[in-house]
Amino acid sequence: GLDSSIAAQWKAYFRTTSQQRTTLLVTHNGHDISSLSDYVMSIASGQIVAYDKTSELTAAPSTKFLATTLGLNAVAARITSGPDTDDSGRTPVRINCGEFSLKVATEGLALGGDGASAGTAHGTEVLATWLPSNAWLSQHEPDAAGSQDNSWTGRITDISVPHPTVCDVTVDTHGEQVDITISPQDAHELGLELDEKITWGIDPAKISVTALAAEDKTVIQN
Repeated sequence: GLDSSIAAQWKAYFRTTSQQRTTLLVTHNGHDISSLSDYVMSIASGQIVAYDKTSELTAAPSTKFLATTLGLNAVAARITSGPDTDDSGRTPVRINCGEFSLKVATEGLALGGDGASAGTAHGTEVLATWLPSNAWLSQHEPDAAGSQDNSWTGRITDISVPHPTVCDVTVDTHGEQVDITISPQDAHELGLELDEKITWGIDPAKISVTALAAEDKTVIQN
C-alpha cells in the first residue's frame, strides 16, 4: 500500500479530475469507495455480484459481503416484534441477532411490498446496515432500558486513524464487531483505549433493513 501522505495526494487528484476522466479503482477500503466512486462493481469468487450507483448500493446492499465492502456495518438478524408505535410516535420494528438486538424505524425497511406490514412478520430474516459515521460513542453507561433506545456497552478492539480527520473505532458487542467513525479530536476527548469498555448507539432512523440474501442465511445466530 501507499504511504498515507502519498495516498492522500492521489485521492485529492482523483477528486479534482473526476469530471475529466474515468478511473478504475480497485480497493477494499470503504472510505475510499464512498468518497471517490460514483459507481461500484462488486466481485465475489470471480463473479460480478452487484453493479450500480454507489448511493444506491449503500442504501440497500444485497449481501453482507457487499455491505462490508462498502464500509457499512452489517448484521444478519430476524424480526422479533413490531411495528408498534412508541412514545415518540414512530412505529419501530425490533430485530435480533443472538443477544444483540436493534430497534429500526419502518421508514428504513426495504423488504419488498408494503415494508411496514407484509415484510415485518415475526421471524423474517433481514440484513440491517448503517454507516459507521451515523453511530455515536460515550463514556456514560446506557440507561436501564439498554437496547430499548439502541445503546449498548461494548469493548474496544481496534482504533485507527486512516486520515487526519477520521478515527475508526471497532467495538465488540455480544460478538458483533461494530465500526464507528468519529473525529480524532472526539477520540482524544473521550480518552479511548484498547480493551476498555465504551457505550455506543445508533438512531433507529439511521438503520436500513433489506431482505437477507440466501448466501447470508447461515450467519444468523439463534
